[in-house]
This record gives sequence, C-alpha cells and structure tokens, in this order.
Amino acid sequence: MASISRVEALKAAVISGESAMEATDAGFEVGTRTMVDVLTATRNLTRAKSNYSKARYDYLVNGIRLKNATNSLNREDLEAINRYLH
Repeated sequence: MASISRVEALKAAVISGESAMEATDAGFEVGTRTMVDVLTATRNLTRAKSNYSKARYDYLVNGIRLKNATNSLNREDLEAINRYLH
C-alpha cells in the first residue's frame, strides 16, 4: 500500500512540476523570470520524473519478489508487467 501511495504522490509531483515549468517558461518569455528560474524548474521537473520512474520500477520489482516468495508468480503476471512497461 505504501508503494502505491508513493507512486501516486510522485505522479502528482510530476504534474505539478510540469505546470511550474510552463509557468516559468511563460514568465521568462515576458521578462518576469530569469534563465536561472527556468533551469531550476527544469531540474525540479527532471528530478520529479526520475523519482516517479524509480517508484514505479520499485513497485513492480517488489510485486514480483512478493509473488515469487509466495510461489504465486506465473507467466500471466510477467506478461501483464511487460504490457505495462510498453
């Protein structure tokens, strides 16, 4: 459950970062923001996307480990994960 909550929170952080990036770009275009602000927003968005991707990966790997530990991992599980990744 914690992994699901983390993934959802980080997805929200990416959406927020994208909005902040758009606002910063717009501010730069009209002269109210600096290039440093744009670079900071870019760095924050990149970090949010990276954290989101890692959380999704960790969730999948932990799910596989759990199913494997309980001997309930099957081909359909792996095929579903493969579809999710593509």
